[in-house]
Amino acid sequence: MVMYMLNFPKNLKVTQTKNRLSKDSSLTSSRRGDTIVEIIFCFTIFSIITIVSIGLMNRNLSLIQGTLEVSMARNEIEAQAEAIRFIHNSYLSERELVRDQNIDPTKWQEYRDLWQRLASVQNGLNNNPIKISKYSEQSCRQYYDAANVAGEVHNIFTDKAFIVNTRKLDPKNPDSTIVSAREHQSLFQEASLYPRLVFSNSSQVGVSNGKDSSANLNESNSGSNLYLTPAFVTPYRIEGLWVIGTRDITNINNPEAIDDSGLDQQAPEFYDFHIRTCWYGPNRNIPSIISTIIRLYNPEFIKKD
Repeated sequence: MVMYMLNFPKNLKVTQTKNRLSKDSSLTSSRRGDTIVEIIFCFTIFSIITIVSIGLMNRNLSLIQGTLEVSMARNEIEAQAEAIRFIHNSYLSERELVRDQNIDPTKWQEYRDLWQRLASVQNGLNNNPIKISKYSEQSCRQYYDAANVAGEVHNIFTDKAFIVNTRKLDPKNPDSTIVSAREHQSLFQEASLYPRLVFSNSSQVGVSNGKDSSANLNESNSGSNLYLTPAFVTPYRIEGLWVIGTRDITNINNPEAIDDSGLDQQAPEFYDFHIRTCWYGPNRNIPSIISTIIRLYNPEFIKKD
């Protein structure tokens, strides 16, 4: 019996092992991680994108808030204009009635006192148009500075500024319906948010039954005592909003030298009411200003031929 012996190389197994190790080492050497420089670069790019995105979001929010404040300011201006027109139209419709309530308590000139408070210069809140302050966007504080009484731009108290209580037009109480800046100087303040009227449930103008944060300035109601809750109709603060009344002086000689009593002796053809606002929008150092002028013709004017 012949036996054949197969002779395998002794080093075959060792060679295969070495080849396998060399392949694994080559794969390992081809894999390498990110360096610290690459990580820092990626983090920097991500941070820049994040900061720019947040900045754009904040800018858009400021624009939206500024637009909302402008809309609220226009609403306040329109409310004052409509209230003044209502007083004028009411007085105009009552001119054929008696002036004394005792003569006819049901039909008398109920809105006469309100209109006279707006139209009179000496005893009311009207002005010579050449003497009122110019409207400037330099600063809002200048209009509320009691010491700023001279110059082209002066305070609103010198111009006998006022606002109309749009929540309660009471012809029997002209002083609380048309709130004068001279008579209630502390009420007229710079706008903390936007031009607005803040109301309280007190019965006296400029008085609150508590602090600003109390329920006396909070008009929210749970509904449980809806009919017992006092109405918020009394002005407590007037922020960034005022009205200046002027009269026609086209037929007056040397209007600069004439006093208030002299102006009242000559009937004007019309009256102008300057409704002005001033406040600081979000992220703004320059004040925002919006104004309008409404012209109402004098019912008492008789044009001479």
